[in-house]
Amino acid sequence: MSERGLSIEVLFPRERPATVGFFSPEQEGLPMLTRWLDIDDDDDPVAIVVTVVFAIHIAGLSIYRWVIRTVAGREFLYDAELWVDFGNQVLEGGVLYAQVPDNKPPIWAFINIVAAATPVPHLILLTVTGIGGGLMIWLVFRLLSRGFDQRSAAVGAAFTAYGIFVHTYGFTNNKTFALAFLLLGLVASSGRRAGLSYGIAGMIAQQIAFAGPVALWWEYRRGGLERLRTMTGAVIAVAVVSYALVLVIWGVDALAAGMRQSLLLVPNFIQGASQFQTSGSLFADPGRYVDLFHQRSARYLPHLFLAVFGAARVVDSSNDDLEVTYLGLALTAWMGLALFVRVWRHYWLLVLPGLAILAASGLHWILSREQ
Repeated sequence: MSERGLSIEVLFPRERPATVGFFSPEQEGLPMLTRWLDIDDDDDPVAIVVTVVFAIHIAGLSIYRWVIRTVAGREFLYDAELWVDFGNQVLEGGVLYAQVPDNKPPIWAFINIVAAATPVPHLILLTVTGIGGGLMIWLVFRLLSRGFDQRSAAVGAAFTAYGIFVHTYGFTNNKTFALAFLLLGLVASSGRRAGLSYGIAGMIAQQIAFAGPVALWWEYRRGGLERLRTMTGAVIAVAVVSYALVLVIWGVDALAAGMRQSLLLVPNFIQGASQFQTSGSLFADPGRYVDLFHQRSARYLPHLFLAVFGAARVVDSSNDDLEVTYLGLALTAWMGLALFVRVWRHYWLLVLPGLAILAASGLHWILSREQ
């Protein structure tokens, strides 16, 4: 194995370069839009335009679903209906978690309650999901831009858009929005911003906890123990504030039920014994699990094929920039653990960023070896 391949210096470098991310000091003079998109003068405009088009397309799919429902009267928003009904029950006086149970963390519950209080709750929820998908595409692009040319990064954005399209097509779910905040944390310019992003992601979808080891390694690599402490404190603060709001607004019973349903019942998901009908686990129903796994994984064949080559880069001595490839490999491995619990279509989104990064890395490697 090469020195550069699995070197400890790659995983834990002694010298860490200053990081540049969203709203970093180096960007203070940029216009708001370019600053928010993390664009500078050296960026490839073609790759940026392609990526933004992908992001707008995925975000637009959600709005398209709402327009079809409103104009044509076609109802295929069973997913959004579920969350609107949940929010309405709370607005009508039901105690969150205690009388209106759900296994999602507080921030996702708050989003649904706020949406239900508006005249267009379906549009709000679909917009949130669409924005989350668009952000996923852009943030995968920015992560890949750190290790590769931006044309290769745009390919990774395309893989992300494809995965969102074939698995959700605007399907209202908490995973898309949670993943957007996870990726936002990975490009954040400080430990505090990273921690706030990770914390929000975890309070939208608890499956983000599978990425915890990845976030710890990534933040240590970017800023050492000091950044790691700051990040961890911010994550804890978000979780405390989220559950504290449940306590203040709905009382002790709501807090106890919320922590039990969103945290303590997680082992029941694996056993298929949850009150929320979380069936399909490998351990509870292996026959059904295998069938669903084959159906869903077939949609990721382009990702999986190229991801093999991306993973192979770690043992290739000609590679100088392995940081992003390691990140993609780690995200795929750790987030892939969630697929042992369920293989529903929105669960496949959890491995999408990592697979997209590996696939782009693999394609970049193949093309560079041919030159």
